[in-house]
Amino acid sequence: MFISGVGGTGKSFLIEAIKALVKSYWSTLTKRTCAVAAPTELAAYNMGDVTAHRLFQLPIEHEGQCISYGSLPKTSHKVMKTELQGLKMVIIDEVSMVSSLNLTYIHMRMNDRFESDEWFGGKSVLFVGDILQLPPVHGEPVFEQVTAKTLKYRLGSMGAVNIWRDAVTYDELTINERQKTDQKFSEILDKVRRGFPDDQTLATLSKRVFSMSISKKLKILQEAGNAPVCQFPKVDMCREFNEEMLDDLPSPTKDIEATTLIDATVTIHRKCGHLEQKVEKKLEKLNKDINNTGSQFKIGSGG
Repeated sequence: MFISGVGGTGKSFLIEAIKALVKSYWSTLTKRTCAVAAPTELAAYNMGDVTAHRLFQLPIEHEGQCISYGSLPKTSHKVMKTELQGLKMVIIDEVSMVSSLNLTYIHMRMNDRFESDEWFGGKSVLFVGDILQLPPVHGEPVFEQVTAKTLKYRLGSMGAVNIWRDAVTYDELTINERQKTDQKFSEILDKVRRGFPDDQTLATLSKRVFSMSISKKLKILQEAGNAPVCQFPKVDMCREFNEEMLDDLPSPTKDIEATTLIDATVTIHRKCGHLEQKVEKKLEKLNKDINNTGSQFKIGSGG
């Protein structure tokens, strides 16, 4: 089943409630009865769980190319079999970022794990999210058909398939708890979400455009007790803002070197006679990472 709803309708609350309900029915201290996964690290972290790639040991994209689906090595299969031994339900959050190909991979991996020919290994799967939010970074949206050509290339068999259409039912959360006290703002958000803001919406938003720097505007709002969350469309803009805020702190900043570890059981699914060379090559690429996630991070403190 797919549960949708705009931001503020209680999707995260629903996930927590269902997790608690499943645990109350199948209470166990040693087995995971309800697994929650998300397509990205950040979304998984916010839910306190893991990525779908980690949970189901899915093929990982390298240099813009996703390796084909294949059987897991014995060690990885044993780990996943143990982790999912008592599984009753899977919840996948932020489903808009799951590609239709990865949805197929999840279905196949669950069939392999639970030795079933039913959809998703015969287990209950709940998809949560808003299809009008972020799409997959690579690949087609989750509701699109996976073509016979793609499946032949990735799997070596199968005809075209649309799991979303054939196996998923739909329901929707409609009461916006977050903006229920401001109907006008709620309507503006919904029009922008759909990509069809009218003239009145654009005029209202234009009145709130400011020319001063974001950091100065932030200070003014903070002093007034209305500190907002600052969001940026690009990584470079976010980095610039963070550097500006760090430079403005009264205390000096500290650069901390990070140690990069590669989990070979997740990223390497085939026997390799040149593992050390591949790891060294991977580390070299991480050092050139434009997001600076493979080398160091900077912190500062201040009032």
